[in-house]
Amino acid sequence: MHKLVISDAEGRTTVVPLVRDELTIGRKEGNAVRLTERNVSRRHARIRRDGDGFIVEDLDSYNGVFLNDERIQGQARLRPGDRLRIGDYRFALDADGAMPTAEASPVDLDFGGDDLRVAPPRLVMLTPPAAGAVYAVGDGMRLGRAEDLEIWVNHRSISREHVRFREMEGQIVVEDLSSANGITVNDQPVASATLTSGDVLGLGQVKFRFVARGEEFHFEPEPAFERKEAASEGGNKAAIVVVGLLVAGAIALGLFVALRDREEAPKIEFEPEAVQAEIAPAPSGPSREDRLAAERESAECERHLIEDRLEEALEAADRALLLVPDHEGAAACRADASAIVREHATFARGRRALEEGRVDDAYFAFESLDEKSPLRDRPEVSRARRLFAEQKLTAAKRVLRRNPQLAYDEAIQVVMGPGFPALHQAEAARLVEAAKKRGAVDAN
Repeated sequence: MHKLVISDAEGRTTVVPLVRDELTIGRKEGNAVRLTERNVSRRHARIRRDGDGFIVEDLDSYNGVFLNDERIQGQARLRPGDRLRIGDYRFALDADGAMPTAEASPVDLDFGGDDLRVAPPRLVMLTPPAAGAVYAVGDGMRLGRAEDLEIWVNHRSISREHVRFREMEGQIVVEDLSSANGITVNDQPVASATLTSGDVLGLGQVKFRFVARGEEFHFEPEPAFERKEAASEGGNKAAIVVVGLLVAGAIALGLFVALRDREEAPKIEFEPEAVQAEIAPAPSGPSREDRLAAERESAECERHLIEDRLEEALEAADRALLLVPDHEGAAACRADASAIVREHATFARGRRALEEGRVDDAYFAFESLDEKSPLRDRPEVSRARRLFAEQKLTAAKRVLRRNPQLAYDEAIQVVMGPGFPALHQAEAARLVEAAKKRGAVDAN
């Protein structure tokens, strides 16, 4: 049986058996998979069976569906090992149900064909943070905590770039990339090893089972997916993702995981008014132990902020503020982290506009970034600025003779705007002077 492994931003995982021919995903009640985050549309996506495989379809969602970090246009084929992202949720297709046949040729790891009958070499996570998650492995693929790697596993015991996989003579070799916690194979420390089916690979505190090409391994999740809060009453709000599944014959399976409300930024945002309304302050104020714990959490927030681990910084600040609501250090750290999150959301909006050819929207989104933001140094920003200047200069030249005022209005934006290339600004200045000579009335 095929299974869909869904992980949220905090590592909580739901395993959904794909027993129906069609499965809808969205924020609205009635979807087979209901995701409660605000960056998920009411009807966001559909996954439907297509022969031996599956098709993922974007239902005109606002934030899109990303397959292997590329936004899909309309629909795309979902293959074993593909990384699917909707909002802050990550999906993986477990192809353990794919049955190999004698005449089936091996499937390349780039899955260029549509034959899904032979499952690729893969890792199945056996422990938290995402027990049951499945990752196809192939030559040159790296695994670590960095989100831009081919295999992303968010656990603090895993280094940013922990291991690399090589394919040699049809076998998978794992190599340690000088990670902090090293690697083990069947509990034996190694620097590199050739993996055979059934080997247990340990990376820090996270363990995986290696499954060879074409072989089957059925991970057995808990019969009911129900998680309790890991923190005390003053800890984080539990998160719930609601998953509703109809099974033929009137069997209903409900799997629920709910995430706390966030702002529209892609990371977790804290709403202090809502939390404080639910937790009545102790009559005597925070205890000494609570204040000491809040100090530790505040320091943890600062450390995560320095390391650009924004989600962890927000969580640490939340924990401190729940213990001591007026903790100035935690509040300041949270404000800084939230500002950076908003900057990332603004940058993402500008990058999306740039990819869609909306140059003006991209330029003004990037220009709204804080002047000291390191995101201004990204190549997308300079590209949007260059395209904006070229667009304005082209428009000014086109209308200079018949409408000098409009030509002036277009060119002056490049003259006055910050950061445009010197050649563009010089050309814009010449167009401004030409527009003045032709009678532009707002030239002063």
